[in-house]
Amino acid sequence: MKILVLDIAASKTGALSVLKDFYGYVREHSCEGSDEASSSIVKDKSILPSTVEPPVDAPGSSGEDAAEAAKIRRRKRQSKKNFVVSHKDPGEPVYWTFVTGASGILESVPEKNIGVTVRDDVKASSKARLIFELFTGGKWVNSLHPDIVFSLENMLPRGISPDIRQVLYIHQPVGFQHEKRFSLFNKTEREQALYQRFYHPLIISSAKRADSCVVQTEWMKRALLREIGEGRDKVYRIPPDIPDLSEYVHAGCFDRMSFIYPASDLPYKNHAVIEEARKILERDGLKPEILYTKDKVLPREEIFAGYNRSTLLFPSYLETYGMPLGEARQFGNPIIAADTEFAREVLEGYENAHFFGAFNAPELASYMRRVMEGEIIPVSPRRREGGHSSYADLVDIILSRAGADTL
Repeated sequence: MKILVLDIAASKTGALSVLKDFYGYVREHSCEGSDEASSSIVKDKSILPSTVEPPVDAPGSSGEDAAEAAKIRRRKRQSKKNFVVSHKDPGEPVYWTFVTGASGILESVPEKNIGVTVRDDVKASSKARLIFELFTGGKWVNSLHPDIVFSLENMLPRGISPDIRQVLYIHQPVGFQHEKRFSLFNKTEREQALYQRFYHPLIISSAKRADSCVVQTEWMKRALLREIGEGRDKVYRIPPDIPDLSEYVHAGCFDRMSFIYPASDLPYKNHAVIEEARKILERDGLKPEILYTKDKVLPREEIFAGYNRSTLLFPSYLETYGMPLGEARQFGNPIIAADTEFAREVLEGYENAHFFGAFNAPELASYMRRVMEGEIIPVSPRRREGGHSSYADLVDIILSRAGADTL
């Protein structure tokens, strides 16, 4: 069984994290194969047959020897947790091929039965990407004869054969929100405006063609169902994996003057409202210390340490999920977030969550003041519950559409 994973677009931020995490899960839980070529990385406009075809008997081997070797390989595979098998043939391994847009995104030495191909020609420009999505991508996918296509890039190429099952992962929220209409004439908003006006209809068209769609939150599920007008059975909500950060939780480190906002400088991240709130506080003689990450890349460990000693500010009004919210709630410290559907959902049940109007700087300043003056204080941290990986659920959905199952 052959599964093609498309994520040519991913190159930074959350999209790249999802690709790497999903690849890591598949790599960890895949069966052991015997075809060296199946683990090669190919930089070409097509996937070499050896990267996706099952291994064949070695020259000169007898049928009995090959059958016995197959039994041994099968027992090894079946001893691994979450090894995947086909309903058609319980001994048939699953071959994964990841398609990216640049070299070096995934690890250079994949496990057996995992191939990687690079389509940097598609990644080269927006025009090339559109040509691939609208005209050439479907033919290219069909030429590889996969059993299923799993797209992590919000869209599916047009023209994929109806004989190939299609699963679409949607994590681009711009077109689903109504808080802001981005301007094509504002240089800082142009990318979001294109997603809102042009790419969003393509996302909806892809969702209608897909056999299954996966989103991260209930609000995205509701929004998608409103637009595609189909039954709930087609759309699945699978939250992203949140790491257990208990090793970074240390009592007595909270600094009520310290705040952290780990976010890029995209316009909807809304840094401006924090700066307006800072000016209000400084006029009253209060000087908050605010750590931004928009102009620098901090190690994850440093961000986690920031959660431990600081109040999380999260004024972003446009996210699918908002990973810092899910991470920071493990520390028990105050979280001050813009009042949005996604923030309410991610912070549900967290007693130290405080919400303000996304563009209301005086309201944000009021909450920050209450933290700085000791009115809002940390609560007891709670360890993240359970160790189940959401990627296991994602693999199950993919395999169920491909006519396979997990052991």
